[in-house]
Amino acid sequence: MVFGTTAEAIVITDASRRVVAANAAFARITGHQEADVLGQDPDQLLGTGHDRDPSFYRQLLDPVGSAYWQGEITCRRASGETFPAWESISAVRDGDLRVTHFVAAFSDFTAIHVAEEKLNHLAHHDTLTGLPNRLLFDDRFERSIEQARRTQQRCILLFLDLDSFKVVNDTLGHTTGDELLRVVAGRLGDVLRRSDTVARLGGDEFVVLAGSTQPEDASHLAQKILNALRAPFDLGDEQIRISGSIGVSVFPDHGNDASQLMRAADIAMYSAKSQGRNRYQFFTEDMSERTHERMHMEQGLRRAIESDGLTVHYQPQIRLADGQVVGIEALVRWPDPDQGMISPMRFIPVAEDSGIIETLGIWVLRRACRDIVGLPTTAGGHMRLAVNVSVRQFMRDDFVARVLDVLSETGFPAEALELEITESTLQVIERSAGILESLKQLGISISIDDFGTGYSSLGVLRGLPIDRIKIDRSFIVDLTDSNDARSMVEAMLALGRSLRMDMIAEGIEHGDQAELLRQLGCNEGQGFLFSRPLPVDELRRHLAAVRRDNECGAP
Repeated sequence: MVFGTTAEAIVITDASRRVVAANAAFARITGHQEADVLGQDPDQLLGTGHDRDPSFYRQLLDPVGSAYWQGEITCRRASGETFPAWESISAVRDGDLRVTHFVAAFSDFTAIHVAEEKLNHLAHHDTLTGLPNRLLFDDRFERSIEQARRTQQRCILLFLDLDSFKVVNDTLGHTTGDELLRVVAGRLGDVLRRSDTVARLGGDEFVVLAGSTQPEDASHLAQKILNALRAPFDLGDEQIRISGSIGVSVFPDHGNDASQLMRAADIAMYSAKSQGRNRYQFFTEDMSERTHERMHMEQGLRRAIESDGLTVHYQPQIRLADGQVVGIEALVRWPDPDQGMISPMRFIPVAEDSGIIETLGIWVLRRACRDIVGLPTTAGGHMRLAVNVSVRQFMRDDFVARVLDVLSETGFPAEALELEITESTLQVIERSAGILESLKQLGISISIDDFGTGYSSLGVLRGLPIDRIKIDRSFIVDLTDSNDARSMVEAMLALGRSLRMDMIAEGIEHGDQAELLRQLGCNEGQGFLFSRPLPVDELRRHLAAVRRDNECGAP
């Protein structure tokens, strides 16, 4: 019954690799009926022999060797069409350890490959404008610097920020703002040379890489960009005029690596804005005000951690099927006496660059475990607590020990703790898979945050003990209005199901988004639709109210 009804194609051969049986799934996947393949060599029939080492079967025949193999192969259907498959082959031995049969089982991997290709494209391109994103740009930037270093030439970086873009967003709405960004991207492509690279870093920030050029050429290019932006933008019923501010840095004059050059161009761009906007500015050494501000924030952050001046807010995570609260995410906040609530978008990058993130991360973990220990979910059981962890924390030799110390100190159960890592850190984490395995042995679960914004190959995802994938909010905002956004979310959900991982979507703000995600098979969600991030006392009241509503049968 299993042989006949399994979804995997199964073919059994004798010791000479001649087919003696094939199941119904084999016929459905390959187009070859069992009666037509009996007595044939399946490798020749399906064209799979070239995917393996010539000594492959000899190794399976060796009594002291491995009797099992698995891997990805390319199969050929009866129609001649090829398709990717994941195959496992086992040698069957008798009581004298002689091989009597081989059993091969494989499944069609086409859908997984299509999903992976979509995600790979997404990993390297901005979904709104189609331009290269930061990941692809950083790679090209590093290569350009290396080439300039070898040839002793210059490399030019232009950092563009649109002037008054926030006013457009606030007055005309995000839809108009997004369309403006798309048109700006098109104009940038029109004025740049084929050898130049333009990328969108996020928001209204663009960067242009002009390799093998001179500073005077960079001035000409920057002016061309400003001229292109001056022409009015016709966006539906609105005609908009904007300008841009550009900062320029030069390798090796202003830095020896990508980070230094990006920082210099960023500082120069802010200098251009402060001088009236709609202009470009080369970096100079006296542009240190922004650097001093960053240093001031770093010192203030250190003092806030030492004096317990930070706080943690908690955003509920909802099971979309029934609306029950099944977990919460811990989010650090910095209420400064002078500046008010400082955005994490400002101080987290400073913490990352300065190394404070390691101290900050453990502080948040300890505070969150202390706040949430003993807090039940509305669905029953202990509250699952998700805490973001940086790659620098993971790479510490004592990271697992420090987490264990926090759990022991606070009494928080390991099985209720979930550590979130960003997708962009997966390639680094792969080299320290033992750390993840140690955490898993403690009962701690692992999730991928901001999924879809970085790059993670199928091989990496399959090889790491990941429990949950969190779909980034950038895909949810246009989910109900954009076929592309819906297709990408469907691809990610399909990938999650194939890898047997739970899926959660963040940034849900509207009921139709939640309903569509539920229909598409997404397990959980979080966002302002359900609750904003709350201080722990407000969280307790919120959970009590949700529990009362559920008990009363309120919608």
